[in-house]
Amino acid sequence: MSVNLTNTNDSTPLHLSAEFGHLKATKCLVERGAAINSTHKYGNSQQNLAAIEGKWGTFRYFLEMGADFNVRYDNNDTALHLAARSGSVDIMKLLWIKECLLT
Repeated sequence: MSVNLTNTNDSTPLHLSAEFGHLKATKCLVERGAAINSTHKYGNSQQNLAAIEGKWGTFRYFLEMGADFNVRYDNNDTALHLAARSGSVDIMKLLWIKECLLT
């Protein structure tokens, strides 16, 4: 069975593990080939869902794995916008540090 199967919202198991902050499941799925930059029906990536829900450990793992944090949600928001809107200060700091390291 594929780790990239989708439900009616085009969410994969990785979307769900990221949204609920299940780091062990997230790592297991990525190790088995789950696509880390896919988006679901509404345009959210796994990293965006982790940002919205404030799932710091899962979000950090995606950062370490090289996920694209400029994937835009259907209203043009990035992970930084979503983290700010949901009050996920630790995730905002991680993104700020990442950006500082790139410049």
